[in-house]
Amino acid sequence: MLLIAHFLESVLQLRALFRAVLENLSRISLRHAVESKKLSTAAKPRLMEAQYQDKFYRAFYGVADMGVPLCSEWSRSGGGRVDFYIPQKQWAIELLRDEDRITDHVTRSHWGEKYFPWSKEKRVVDWIIINCTSSPPTREYSEPDLWTAVFTNDFSDPQVYDYQVLSLFSIALHN
Repeated sequence: MLLIAHFLESVLQLRALFRAVLENLSRISLRHAVESKKLSTAAKPRLMEAQYQDKFYRAFYGVADMGVPLCSEWSRSGGGRVDFYIPQKQWAIELLRDEDRITDHVTRSHWGEKYFPWSKEKRVVDWIIINCTSSPPTREYSEPDLWTAVFTNDFSDPQVYDYQVLSLFSIALHN
């Protein structure tokens, strides 16, 4: 229990957690996911977004203790769900692929939209939308909780941009 509390104390904000998880991703695993075109249990090609979710989940537990709950496909109601939810912090994480429905995702937390009641009820106190892509963003968005992680050069050095297309940081992935 002490290790769990230490983890939650040390990760003071969601963006710091995302960076730590990003640093823990395996470039070999990401590259393999793209090259092998993994199949789902129904023997259909899996969406790349789902593969990023799998890699994020695994990297999260490389950063956090297994005792830290991470709920996938979490929903408070039937009106939408987020990719990941950390109950102890009340944080939500959305992962997108190549700007897929990005406008829809960035408006979900706005007044009257799907996720707004979660914020109003304090079920979600912070969230971040991560757009995983292979090319830098070409336009700005109005949502400050949107980051774009650009995976180029064989997945070895992702570059992260904010919603205004400003470079935030880059990471050198290993293994």
